[in-house]
Amino acid sequence: MKYIVINGENLIYGRIASKIVKLLKDGYFIRIINCQNLVISGRKQHTINRFVSKFNKKTRTNPNKGPFKFNSPVDIFLKSIKGMISQKKKTFMSIYKRLQCFNGQPSKYKLQKNFIFYKFNKSIRLKNISKWIYLKDVAKKLGWESEISFVVDLKKKTIPLLNFKSNFRNLSFLKNNLNKLK
Repeated sequence: MKYIVINGENLIYGRIASKIVKLLKDGYFIRIINCQNLVISGRKQHTINRFVSKFNKKTRTNPNKGPFKFNSPVDIFLKSIKGMISQKKKTFMSIYKRLQCFNGQPSKYKLQKNFIFYKFNKSIRLKNISKWIYLKDVAKKLGWESEISFVVDLKKKTIPLLNFKSNFRNLSFLKNNLNKLK
């Protein structure tokens, strides 16, 4: 199994999506962190209007049958990648299951080496006068309310540490991390 952790900080949305699809078809397992900081090139209002027009579609009969609306950056990005993979093939679900996206950086992947595609970075691909917008700004216009931080992940790991009151190192680690979060 070949795992790749990609840092999505300032990467161009469409270019990195097409590269990810190619890597998924080659058999890689891919994790994308900082998905909310992907960059969409183009005029801000035009980009927002394009996403809002897709978001406002409705059905007259049964809303449970679709269209389903995604407003978090992870869901928007996953849906675009899902559209790039051929769904007629039997391997579609096995390819799609090898992909995970995260807003922010989970503690599980902090120590792992991140793969950075410099070719797709906005500072290299876009000119200084180019217009662009972050995916998190588009998601906020669609109704995404909060930027997910991994406070919950930290709390899950520190609950077992509370049982070992004799270990002062663990308690000081807990106090320092909780003070930083406040």
